[in-house]
Amino acid sequence: MRVYPFGHDGIIGGRLSLYMSSMFFLICALGGGYIYARIKHIRIYRILSTLCLIIIFLLPMLYRHIRVMSANTHHIQQTHTFIKQIATQLNPKACVLVYKASERAFGYYTQLDNLTIPHAVFDSDLISFQQLLQNTSNCETVWILASHFPKEPWENQLKDLALNIDEKATIYTDTGSILIVLSHK
Repeated sequence: MRVYPFGHDGIIGGRLSLYMSSMFFLICALGGGYIYARIKHIRIYRILSTLCLIIIFLLPMLYRHIRVMSANTHHIQQTHTFIKQIATQLNPKACVLVYKASERAFGYYTQLDNLTIPHAVFDSDLISFQQLLQNTSNCETVWILASHFPKEPWENQLKDLALNIDEKATIYTDTGSILIVLSHK
């Protein structure tokens, strides 16, 4: 896990960039003050430079708020609650199938919660997924976790496929993710 929010990839990382950022901002402020002092006697330049400085300082905040307001479900995937649910209700005769794009999130949250959940990974090709489901006939319960999936028709096709196999399948949905529970009892 990353403790410091800057510089994870690249030459400068972690605490070093944390300490260097204050020096960088100090140098930028001194440069802005120098330029402001040089054009102090020219009123129009002083107004323009003040506006530019205000805009420069407000842009990151505006960007953050716009990004949060315009967030779509592709970026926000609520899989952690589903993984906890699988872990608490998992029995030895159960199989867990994880969609390939969800595999990193699954690995992250199982490691974060110190869970060991054996699983198989399936791709977006639903025909090969159907064959994989036929190989799970020795499992009492099949858990299917998917997030970061293609557009909506794929999600509906996955639900239809699950309901064709088990009419009593339980389907849980959350922001951008889906958990399907099939019973072979």
